Amino acid sequence: MVILEGVHKAFGQRQVIRGIDLEVLEGETICIIGGSGTGKSVTLKHIMRLVDPDRGRIWLDGQDITDVTGDALERARSKLGVNFQFGALLNWLTVFENVALPLRENTAMKEADIERRVMSKLELLNIPHARDQYPDQISGGMRKRAGLARAVAMEESVKVILYDEPTSGLDPISTAMVDEMIIELKARLGLTQIVVTHDMVSAYRIADRIAVLHEGKVAQYGTPREIQESTVPYVQQFVTGLTAPPTGREGGAR
Repeated sequence: MVILEGVHKAFGQRQVIRGIDLEVLEGETICIIGGSGTGKSVTLKHIMRLVDPDRGRIWLDGQDITDVTGDALERARSKLGVNFQFGALLNWLTVFENVALPLRENTAMKEADIERRVMSKLELLNIPHARDQYPDQISGGMRKRAGLARAVAMEESVKVILYDEPTSGLDPISTAMVDEMIIELKARLGLTQIVVTHDMVSAYRIADRIAVLHEGKVAQYGTPREIQESTVPYVQQFVTGLTAPPTGREGGAR
């Protein structure tokens, strides 16, 4: 569903991505983890084509989107739903109006159909009672769920959901609820999901595979168990929280 092949990106003299290779299969949930500044969010921006790679290729749903522009780029982006770190809801719109916005902006759906679609998504994410509330009237966890309801509202076209730190700033109970939400969306809608996170407990819970980024490359890409049992020094350091990597030469695995 998503392929990054040899992607490089620099901003001025700062080389952020140094040849990322990543393949995400249809219907799977992958987590991208790594320290600050390792290129996690920049990787998401490449998938969204908000930035162009200096080198390398990007495929989405079988299409090479590396160089597409204009209407072709918009059609490719319509296959993506994005759940931003803090929900990115518009404060002057109710939860219902936020979720309805992409339908009103991009389709000719009648209001009765929009009503049914929005409420089905709010019910899917267990927040139908928040429909008439504004973002500053609901909890952080509910804002994240409302943002996700908006991300999947365009169900005819959306095939991939991108999450940027979906559990950041949440308490353990809210974190578990967001994780269950991600798991349920995969089960009920069959969506492909790419999650950027620092939360290893969450990553182990939701991921089919985990990509560990280090110095702008994929240090290891494997199942949660493979990551937990990794012999790659940086991966061991990251997942165990050590202040220094174990001794030995660092290698890479895919």
